[in-house]
Amino acid sequence: MHEREVKKRMKNEEALFGGTGLVRPLRRLRAGRVTADFMEDGSLKYIRYGSVELLRHLHPTLRDQDWGSAAGEVSELRFHEDEDAVQVTYRLDYRGGEVDFGCAIVIRLSSAGRVSMSMDGEARSGFRKNRLGFCLLHPMDSAGACVEATTPDGIVLGRFPELVSPGDPFAELKAMRIYAGGLTTHIMFLGDLFQTEDQRNWTDGSFKTFCTPLRLPYPVVMQQGEKVMQAVTIDVTDDAGSLEGGQEIEAGSGTARMQAVVRREQAFALPALGTLLPPMDGMPPARVVGLLRELGLSQLRCEAELSLPDWKTRIEAAAELALELGLAYELQLIAEPDETALREAAAAIAALAPAPLRIAVFPAAALDVPTTSAELYGASLNACRYVTDDGMAALLKRLLNEAAAAARAGAGVDAGAAADTGSETGADTGSDAGGGAVSEIQVGAAAEDGGNAGGAVVETETEAAVGEETGSGGGAESGIEVGGGSRGNFAELNRVALPMGLSWDFAEFAVNPQVHASDLASIAETLPAQGIVCRTAIASRRDMPVRIGAVTLKQRMNPYSAGEEGVQRSRERGNRLDPRQSSSFAAAWLIGSVAQLAREGIASANYFEAFGPLGFMDEDGGNAYPVHAAMKLIGEFREGEALQVDGLDPSRVAALGLRGKERVVVLLANLTADELSVLVDLSEWKQPNAAISRLRGASSEAAAAAGAAERAEESEESASLQPDASVTLQPFETYVIEFRA
Repeated sequence: MHEREVKKRMKNEEALFGGTGLVRPLRRLRAGRVTADFMEDGSLKYIRYGSVELLRHLHPTLRDQDWGSAAGEVSELRFHEDEDAVQVTYRLDYRGGEVDFGCAIVIRLSSAGRVSMSMDGEARSGFRKNRLGFCLLHPMDSAGACVEATTPDGIVLGRFPELVSPGDPFAELKAMRIYAGGLTTHIMFLGDLFQTEDQRNWTDGSFKTFCTPLRLPYPVVMQQGEKVMQAVTIDVTDDAGSLEGGQEIEAGSGTARMQAVVRREQAFALPALGTLLPPMDGMPPARVVGLLRELGLSQLRCEAELSLPDWKTRIEAAAELALELGLAYELQLIAEPDETALREAAAAIAALAPAPLRIAVFPAAALDVPTTSAELYGASLNACRYVTDDGMAALLKRLLNEAAAAARAGAGVDAGAAADTGSETGADTGSDAGGGAVSEIQVGAAAEDGGNAGGAVVETETEAAVGEETGSGGGAESGIEVGGGSRGNFAELNRVALPMGLSWDFAEFAVNPQVHASDLASIAETLPAQGIVCRTAIASRRDMPVRIGAVTLKQRMNPYSAGEEGVQRSRERGNRLDPRQSSSFAAAWLIGSVAQLAREGIASANYFEAFGPLGFMDEDGGNAYPVHAAMKLIGEFREGEALQVDGLDPSRVAALGLRGKERVVVLLANLTADELSVLVDLSEWKQPNAAISRLRGASSEAAAAAGAAERAEESEESASLQPDASVTLQPFETYVIEFRA
């Protein structure tokens, strides 16, 4: 391949998936009815017996003292195959920082229904580790399956949980027998005890069984010359012969034809969608403001850390930009549980015009684990200390009410007089001194189908200025909701059960797909897990609104780092960057995420940063990313509803139906590197004259540099979609099907 062709291919891969995270299968292994994909990183994926998936992933892992995953290098790879068995051998070396560890891996598949993987390794240096050995990922479809767990104390019976479990379903494992899919799968572990956790807590699309119980202290110091030997053996039996002649599925293959059934009657309210305020030096350029208006968002979210000198400037900038955009806004306050600091913050918030719609408050550092959580889930789960303390939320509510009352008294006007002093943009401050809640917000140009993608519709704050309920509305004086939850993942909120949180007006947590893995397939597989996480959160919080504070490609903090220094290091901006942010894959993932959240009834969610390398466009608005085109189209239906689309694997094809007053749009987004064929079933709709086009999301950089207002079209010229026609989805691309409602 010539240099020019290489550069062209690299540029194309960067545009499609950021040029990173694509782990390809090297070979399909097959022994009788047992199949597995051997991946280029040395792991096994999609281990199946016939059509039944036994394991999603079986792989060796080395996790450092901050739970970071070390990258291994595969060498000396050899395959040996005959009629009844397959054997793969290779060396795997981990090098980086203080880590130097090497091992020999042997994989065997037998037509008798056996799969095994063994490790024989040695530390070539001293280093700290939290985990070293094998991990097994059970597919989400295992939920509800019966399990017979063998422990040092005997047999324990249980099930994989349906809703997301805050604790670990199985512990101290020597073996486990799983009854699912008409099969009995017996898994045996050698070299260590294993433990199963519900990895859906972090929106992973799996249950994970891993080596070394978490009850044991970590990190562990490995000594130079120390040896590690482990083995996992899987035996499958189909005594009833129920799978004889069953269709085998080409796991990971793009050849299978899928069907997308667009439902007419199954509809859901869309969450109020917002975005995060990035670090700013002054207001963003006019081009950025214009592109943000196009998104049809409902709110802007600002994070302010009270220990930093710029916190007051941050919240003032949020109020100013929200007013400019015609949006409501919310604050995330990170503070010590100190009345003096919170009182100062409350006074500053009372002076804001307009006032924030809601505030989520979180501790700056780890607080003590609630006793019930510590006893129930064990001291190892220290990350649940990063949730909002009830006393902290109640204190902030009281201080906000006092500050609002003081502001009104100091201004010498009552709330009725203040209501007559609207701002020049149409936002009513509700107080002469800016100490009240927003009474009216003018929201940009009216979108098609009654949506508010930037339009002139005026709503009262009691309608949330975003078309959603506002919960209990916070204190009677301030009118600001105060809520809490987890700064990190759902896991932390899930482990702090009621009655903790009863003082909150809403509960929230953050979502990111890369806590445990960063390859494209694993990121895509988090999408269906988002749905069950939201369902669990809503069920556990009873009638309290549940919100997603931040949805990002990478985590904004790592509560599992060793010590507070590690947590703060994880929050550095450089650790949040992902080259896939500006790719087509990110747009597909966004579409899949909104579909999951809408179906489960999440009240609101904030996606990405507004602009910059973590946002919808670059810092000057010269290049709008594909996520901008996707969110813009979704925003046009803010006043509409989401439709159920059945028949697809949501980890391979993201599907979101949108219905407004006059039109229906169905987004189909390919999350894979394969070309996929999808049969579009519109049989529930009366003779729809549907058109299909490919979503485009890039602006013309040359035009932007010249200051031109024209932008590239978001979609290609459309073509007619024939009834019961198949659509070919190109890798990582999004397609738009549109017809009249």
